[in-house]
Amino acid sequence: MTENTKKTPYITHLFIIALVTSLVSFVGCTRKPTVIHLTRPLDPAYQLSQGALVPSVGPFKAQYPDLTHYAQYVQEYLRQRLSKVQLLRPDSAEDAQPFQIQGMVKLHRLTDSKNPNNVTIHTEVTFTLHDPKSKTDKQSIVSRGQTKEDTQSAIQTVLRRTVDFYIDQMFPEEITYACPMAFGTSRYDKLGRQAAADGDYVRAYDFFRKAVDEYPDDHAALYNAGLVSEALLNYSRAMQYYQRALKLADVPQYNISLHRVRDIMNSSTPKE
Repeated sequence: MTENTKKTPYITHLFIIALVTSLVSFVGCTRKPTVIHLTRPLDPAYQLSQGALVPSVGPFKAQYPDLTHYAQYVQEYLRQRLSKVQLLRPDSAEDAQPFQIQGMVKLHRLTDSKNPNNVTIHTEVTFTLHDPKSKTDKQSIVSRGQTKEDTQSAIQTVLRRTVDFYIDQMFPEEITYACPMAFGTSRYDKLGRQAAADGDYVRAYDFFRKAVDEYPDDHAALYNAGLVSEALLNYSRAMQYYQRALKLADVPQYNISLHRVRDIMNSSTPKE
């Protein structure tokens, strides 16, 4: 009994040390990286180069016969929106894609039981990307709206908004990348990440430059310097940092960022 009693504190001490070490290791491994969001505009040429569909406008149906004129209105407005962003091609074009945007228009009138004059019009438009060749639907998006005015003008306004919503979902004018920053060695790297989190990319770049000067082989600091350079739209400088980081460490995110910047620079270069 006495011998076992003496050994217990020592065993307990070892257990506590192991537990604390594990907790420290766990906390260190699960620290959350700073995430910055890089945005770039998309032009129709870039969208097409990325495989974006160029659909035509197919038939739009109405839930009830008396709503047919609203279905026609949505169809025509959708055609106008697509032509404005230069994504609509005539069906006779030899290189036209086979996809069509078809749809269904529904309207619901809800009357307040306590106040019959209080009417709310709910609109629902289903946009379906249809492949006539295979006779299959590739994608459906439902866009809803409402108005307190039971007039044709008010309903058409809401329907236009549903079309605008669909266009924004299918053919965004810009694309945003959520890019987590790496953890560098230098204290300047930490300061740079803090400045980047505050949106001060100029100050962040200054810190990352100092971090790279202090540790030239710190691929994380090089990558972070590339990210903030990209945020500042200095793509040539960003590419140089990504290339240096990739030479030091074959990290997938470094390679993705390098290709992204190259693509941006190539798409913005005038072609003769």
